[in-house]
Amino acid sequence: MKKMNLNILQEKARLITIKELEKYNFPHELYQYMVLDILFYNKQEHIFILHIPGISPSDSIVISSTHINVYTGEGFVEYVGLNPLNFENLNKYEKNYELSEDFLGKNIAIPIQNKLFVTAQVVYESHIFYNQILLGVYGNPVRFNNTISCAPELPSQFLMLIYTSNQFIKNKHWSIIEGKHNKICSQTLARRIITENLWLNDILIRKATSQDKLTFDVMEIKSKEEVENTIQTFFKLL
Repeated sequence: MKKMNLNILQEKARLITIKELEKYNFPHELYQYMVLDILFYNKQEHIFILHIPGISPSDSIVISSTHINVYTGEGFVEYVGLNPLNFENLNKYEKNYELSEDFLGKNIAIPIQNKLFVTAQVVYESHIFYNQILLGVYGNPVRFNNTISCAPELPSQFLMLIYTSNQFIKNKHWSIIEGKHNKICSQTLARRIITENLWLNDILIRKATSQDKLTFDVMEIKSKEEVENTIQTFFKLL
């Protein structure tokens, strides 16, 4: 018997997986973050892994794995990393408020000391957790005079990620840097544990497993002083 075309097998795996996920209270917003990858399991079967990619393979969030027979196209879902009941308590988090400003993708200047500032980008801004943002902090401190008119040359990755409040931008403690924004803004950086649950951005994925707790940080919202001290400590400026 001849093996089926790989594209056909992948489409069958996709349809089987979607049908299985219909049994779960599954937030369809997750689909925009997910990738269906193939593992060449053996001569008879391929395994298709539906997952949310991470910065490294170890911090990917596996949603499901589907076995497909390479000759018949028949398959089954072996694993789903969701609990049908996990989303029942989602409403207790929802505040349904309108953001007064949109800072997502903006570069900001965080002053530290000796007329130095560090550039950071807002890579996540919550619509359900009041004022909550995630900052991706860029490279080395830059010296400024009276004003910050343009962004310095930015590296291709962040040195650290820090959860904090957008209030410090609103009240002008941290300045928005005019010019090009959204250079390396990622939709999948805000992956963290909140009250024993695993979240991606504003989406509750599931109850955090023991492996999740080893892989993902428990979210901690830092004050203005804590953010600035964390950065200064990183650059050994304290």
